[in-house]
Amino acid sequence: MLSDRWAKVGDPIKIEDYSYDDFKQFLTFLYSGQCQLSNDNIFAMVDIAEFYGVAAFKEFCEEFLVQAKCTLDNVFLMVELAKKYSLKKLEETVTKFISDNFAMCFKSPQFQALPKSTVKFLIEVNQETPMQEEMFEGVSFLLTFSLMIFFLGISMGRKASKRKP
Repeated sequence: MLSDRWAKVGDPIKIEDYSYDDFKQFLTFLYSGQCQLSNDNIFAMVDIAEFYGVAAFKEFCEEFLVQAKCTLDNVFLMVELAKKYSLKKLEETVTKFISDNFAMCFKSPQFQALPKSTVKFLIEVNQETPMQEEMFEGVSFLLTFSLMIFFLGISMGRKASKRKP
């Protein structure tokens, strides 16, 4: 598995990116096809599955996420996870939740904090929604808020640069 270039035979292999408990669960899955997933470890487990390229484990983790309850508090985090790791079933689940709870999602503070690429994705998948006005209001608020922060930052920067020590 490892060549002499990276490690010598008999030397321990250090796993520094993941906790002992998370890696133990990963190994348990490799040997038995089952492991203990929880809301606390699921994000690390998906990352382990992706990092080591174990598709069956990634699917196992995705199934756990699909069965988890989507809420306004976690839906945008789940969207990010689905996009980052190409979890198509999870993407469908969270997209349906957002479509069903459109006004509430697009007006939430969590929506305002999303990266531009995620906002674009959500707008694209919800173009057929009958709630275009709510989507427009949410995006409009996001843009207004972003512009306000941008201009406040410039304004503060100018004041700071005019000061003499």
